[in-house]
Amino acid sequence: MSCINAETLSFSYGGKSVLEDVALTVNTGETWAVVGRNGVGKSTLIKCLCGLLSPVQGTVSIDGIDIAKTPPKELAKKIAYVPQGVNRPTPPFTVREYVSMALFPYGTGFMGRLSDDNKKGVDDALSLTDTDRLADRTMNTLSGGELQSALIAGAVAQSTPFLLLDEPTTHLDPFHKKNIRQVIERIHKERGTAVITVTHDVNFALSAHKNILAIINGKIFFNGSRDKFCIDAVNNLEKIFSIKFNAVGVDEKVYFCE
Repeated sequence: MSCINAETLSFSYGGKSVLEDVALTVNTGETWAVVGRNGVGKSTLIKCLCGLLSPVQGTVSIDGIDIAKTPPKELAKKIAYVPQGVNRPTPPFTVREYVSMALFPYGTGFMGRLSDDNKKGVDDALSLTDTDRLADRTMNTLSGGELQSALIAGAVAQSTPFLLLDEPTTHLDPFHKKNIRQVIERIHKERGTAVITVTHDVNFALSAHKNILAIINGKIFFNGSRDKFCIDAVNNLEKIFSIKFNAVGVDEKVYFCE
């Protein structure tokens, strides 16, 4: 069983502390939501977990090996990362070409010739993320929801045991939010991929993930199962976001702020 492990993780920008003494263990097949107010270090944490940022203290390891000592190509076979899609430039490629480039860690070369197995891997990633219908569209012609699905398809094509998503449903309409949620759930169910999602959508966090990591001012407030979090969810959410929350529903509650 593969495992991402962060120990005593701290990070700062320009001397200002963003994360302090964070510890987290994510095993293969688990689903985690990272929640908290803007600026508390959620995106910074996920970037540290995938090696885009180097912590000022502590380590991140996969299967006991420090990712700082792992060659980028090897790391790309372990972790796939999808950053926020908002205001990011779109590459001038078709969706199929973009997804094909995700196979670079496996020696295909940039826009290189794909083997039959590689082509099948691309087709499977497109199908799993419901982007096969977009395969011949260029990335800059896609809507926000379509683009997010295409970005996730590229990550799926990497065939990694861990998928890290930074705000995958931000600024999407309800239809595309539901579609992205279903895509994430299919990836987890059909591939057994461990998913770590940074999100502000507390209902998405609690309904689609079995574990919750909540951060307040760069420090861990909660680290554990969704079931344990939901024993006192309203109180926990009020502490995390500093506003009043209410809940409706019986079997599956929906939480909303006042």
